[in-house]
Amino acid sequence: MITYHPVAGRIYDLIFIGAIHYDYKSFVIRNQNISFEATPKITTEIHQFIRRSNELDEKFISILFAFQHDFRLFWVRFIMSSRSFFSFQSIEEFFQWIEGLNPAMLLTHFLSFLDNQAKSRQEYEALLTDYERLIDFVSELDLDDSAKYQVVSLCLSPKGCIKKISQAFRKMNEIMDQIEIRFSDYINRLKEHLLSEEEITEVTKYTSFNWNVKKYDSLIYTLSFIDDSAVHCQSAGSQAHFILGSNAGYYSCCFHERIDLVNLGSTLSDQRRIDILNLLENGERYATEIAQILKIPNNTLFYHLNQLLAANLIATRISGRKTFYSLKSKTFKAISDYFENYYKIIAEKEKENELLNPRP
Repeated sequence: MITYHPVAGRIYDLIFIGAIHYDYKSFVIRNQNISFEATPKITTEIHQFIRRSNELDEKFISILFAFQHDFRLFWVRFIMSSRSFFSFQSIEEFFQWIEGLNPAMLLTHFLSFLDNQAKSRQEYEALLTDYERLIDFVSELDLDDSAKYQVVSLCLSPKGCIKKISQAFRKMNEIMDQIEIRFSDYINRLKEHLLSEEEITEVTKYTSFNWNVKKYDSLIYTLSFIDDSAVHCQSAGSQAHFILGSNAGYYSCCFHERIDLVNLGSTLSDQRRIDILNLLENGERYATEIAQILKIPNNTLFYHLNQLLAANLIATRISGRKTFYSLKSKTFKAISDYFENYYKIIAEKEKENELLNPRP
């Protein structure tokens, strides 16, 4: 049996909105120089909602949202180790769980997360009541001075952090509500198609996971509309749980009906967009470079870049005041796979015809 679980995906999206909000309002997790990309239209909207929202007094909790380790954000790792994304039946149940957390337990997990679980749980917990040892411990972490200061501040104020964390999650949920209203057609289209066992298997293969999903009695999956590539797999007895990025399901499964060939053809019908793609074939470029090389006015360039972004043919990376553009390999692979399937069908038909009608 295959079931879609919307609450788990919403919680996952709140974590990513939190990372966007608190980590310099950027889409780059700086600690490991690893970037994550959201669906292009939605990323822009999130930035706008964040700019319009009132700032909460939460500087000292920002460290919990900003940090990524081993390609996972702290909150993703913490929820997966403490409970399951799929155990929450409503978003309010999630908020109540957050509000009932023991601050010391939360911070113990966080110190363990930063230290790659090098010590016992008891040793990390003892740091919370020993200021000198805490300072020595944090000074040895591979963090910049600002991040070290935030870690210490958080550990010295455990009682006040849970309320502020809950407020932050609730604020991000309001932002996600607005996102879902703004992009309801897009999100509803993704929800309409219930994934099959074979499709989920294809997703996990494409993203370096390769689960034998057939050994489980039931599959429960959710979609993240913010992170477009994430795939997290977790087993719970006879159940398999999957968190799929919307584009991990949208492209890498090669859902033929989901590749909008009309939109793709329209996007590629302009020679300037072809020129941009050809230029990006050699590596990422920032907008000024593209405009200078192709001799395109800025307003015209951004129009064409937005068209390519909307078709998911290119991706962005923000560094300081510059936005870099690059080809989105997953999309081109999906397009390639799509037409490869046509080739296989044609080749098989030709082979059948040769067997039925051998040449004299």
